[in-house]
Amino acid sequence: MRIGYRGNNWVSAARTYLESWQSNARRNRRQNDRRTTRTRQLESLEARQVLAVVISEFMASNQTTLADDAGKYSDWIELHNTGATAVNLDGWFLTDNATNLDQWEFPAVSIAANGYVTVFASGSDHVDPALPLHTNFKLDAGGEYLGLVQADGTTVASEYAPEFPKQSDDVSYGISSNGVDVGYFSSATPGAANGIAIPDSAKAVVISEIMYSLPRADILTAEDIGLEFIELTNRSTKAIDVTGWQLTKGVDYTFPTATIPAGGRIVVAADKAAFTAHYGNIANVYGNWVGRLSNSGETIEVVDANGGLVDDVTYSNEGDWAQRILGPNDAGWRGWEWFAAHDGGGMSLELINLNMSNDNGQNWASSQNVNGTPGQPNSVAAVNIAPVVTSVKHEPILPHSDEPVTITAKVADDSSSSSTVRLHWRTNATGNFTVVTMFDDGVHGDGLAGDGKFGATIPAQANLAVVEFYVEAQDTTGLTRTWPAANDQGQTSNALYQVYNAFDLEQEWNPGDPAIYHVIMTPADRTEFDSVGRNDGRRQSDSQFNATFIALTPNDTAVRYTVGVRFRGSGSRTDTIPNNRINIPADNPWQGRASLNINENNPDHQLTGSAMFRLAGLPVVDNHAVRLLGNGIDRKNGGVYADAEVMDSGFAENHFPTDPNGNLYRGYRRDESPPGGQGAGLVYNGESPAPYVSYDKKTNASEADWSDVIALTRILNQTTDAEFAEAVRQVVDVEQWFRAFAMNQLLDNQEFSLYTGDTAGDDYAMYRGLIDTRFKMVPYDQDSLFNSVTRNIFAPNNVPVLNR
Repeated sequence: MRIGYRGNNWVSAARTYLESWQSNARRNRRQNDRRTTRTRQLESLEARQVLAVVISEFMASNQTTLADDAGKYSDWIELHNTGATAVNLDGWFLTDNATNLDQWEFPAVSIAANGYVTVFASGSDHVDPALPLHTNFKLDAGGEYLGLVQADGTTVASEYAPEFPKQSDDVSYGISSNGVDVGYFSSATPGAANGIAIPDSAKAVVISEIMYSLPRADILTAEDIGLEFIELTNRSTKAIDVTGWQLTKGVDYTFPTATIPAGGRIVVAADKAAFTAHYGNIANVYGNWVGRLSNSGETIEVVDANGGLVDDVTYSNEGDWAQRILGPNDAGWRGWEWFAAHDGGGMSLELINLNMSNDNGQNWASSQNVNGTPGQPNSVAAVNIAPVVTSVKHEPILPHSDEPVTITAKVADDSSSSSTVRLHWRTNATGNFTVVTMFDDGVHGDGLAGDGKFGATIPAQANLAVVEFYVEAQDTTGLTRTWPAANDQGQTSNALYQVYNAFDLEQEWNPGDPAIYHVIMTPADRTEFDSVGRNDGRRQSDSQFNATFIALTPNDTAVRYTVGVRFRGSGSRTDTIPNNRINIPADNPWQGRASLNINENNPDHQLTGSAMFRLAGLPVVDNHAVRLLGNGIDRKNGGVYADAEVMDSGFAENHFPTDPNGNLYRGYRRDESPPGGQGAGLVYNGESPAPYVSYDKKTNASEADWSDVIALTRILNQTTDAEFAEAVRQVVDVEQWFRAFAMNQLLDNQEFSLYTGDTAGDDYAMYRGLIDTRFKMVPYDQDSLFNSVTRNIFAPNNVPVLNR
């Protein structure tokens, strides 16, 4: 990929992106310029929109839904003209035979713009244009081919191929109102706009409620994970046998003999006995599962008895799954944070509209009831919600001052496909927003007409100008949603981009060139952030500023809006150029990362130390060289920062992939610990967990269990000399500790407190797996290496347990 800056030898990932886009566009044009023979697959959305008239809905087992002109309940087929002009259907064909495309011919009838024509598939062959039309074939509810063919007898305008799936009585099938999804409709709408389709019969069962994070009184109180549950709802009009179905991601569970009644629910509890004791006798409850649900979000997956995917949901506690609020005052600042009552507030996470996709947090909300509504209708349930706005982006990502910018967004609604979409924008966060209408007509940078993607253009702006924007979508009933969503202060933390003339698509990456990160704030926020001096008390604040994050790497170009940016570090917070913490909304991570530590101090030390530890086969924070520009300004004048891996569950998965679910502890000094913490100097402080909170639990924090650390310090401090070596080997990977200390000595690492003899215990971590339960030693900071070659070969003299 190629991406760069004028006057520097940086590569442009965007270049390859552009070349790829152009290549795809040429390929699509070639495909659209010729009509190949009909392929035996469900017709693509692009073909539907280009050809305008589609088979939008049909019913292959009409029992009581729609009577024909003879009073009979014949099968029927609905056509929809998605275009802006009327289409003459004279000489077109309908067929249920893939080898007989001219099976039944239309008479001289037209279909109006955005209009509908319904044809009965009765087999009686009525072609009088003044009367209801009837084909000469009937539909097979068991599944068959169905196609609409243009007047030349060969061009297939719309089809269900090789065959539509098995149909049920009085359940129609077709294209969702969003023009994208295909599936079943529990409420048929012949001659009118469709609702949201249920993709297939298995998809009639959806994950509809999740209790994943129970309340905790304080850091020393364990979460009652036995009360976690997952609810499934059957959206169809018939009972569904779920015997042998499984929960295979998030937690593990296999259903015994069980059925979900039509329109009913089934609940799977982590601990059925605990669930029943807490929630009472609720019908159709099963358990017990293996594992636990993540408190920060993960994927839950349901598969059928054959392993086929039924439903999956990747939930979160940030982004579209939460609300942004202004947090408390922290060292003189209030910053943005994410809030969701379903994240430890005693509420469950409930699906709002069962007939819309459950893939996006905009269709979920915290329950209005404490403990949620397991086995009952969701408290937030609604059949009509505001349009769902997704995939918002701007292009070019770093425009020049002579380039307009196109904003696009995908919009889907449950009631109709005719949402009104508007773009609000302004420059430099001043004055009123300019409001322009966004269109889905194929001529506003939105792709194909009618594909649910809307576009609008912002005129070119001056170099270094920051443009703030958000998208508003309103349905025909007046329900409105904005993205980014309003926070608790109003529509004040929006998406941003910056005009940057120094961005150059023509220069290339050289091997070893660092990635380039742009962090874009409103000018006022950037001025305030950068003006805080090294001795200003606000440097100690963890309050976050709203920003856009843009990453340019040899293999990736990414944009993330509504990120949080703050100062980070301990002593290094007072450096002239501060370290940054970038928190990306967890529902849209970048390269699997939701948090980045960008360190300014001695990046060469950090990069070298990380590389040498890894070469030695020792776990360590990964570090990579990056450049960081804040609103186009490079405060290091071409120098690099260290992008340091954050210690969390992702660290455990990265460095202990075969045993990733253990306990990761980060050691802190007493004055940097939660109340009661006595430091992490491997001192035994009794059996109460309170003094051990200085060993910050980076994983499994909700278990509030420090028993393994207590056991470690007890053995290190109180075991007799005769039993010491054997006892320590049971809880410590002794050879690994020796290698870790040796590498710290070789590098003269002054930031690994146990190595330097600092009894406070700081700047190190330990990991204890579930399979290998011996503690592993993990260094944390490497920004103070190579200070002296004359130090004692064994530095931890002041740490008693390391001198036994």
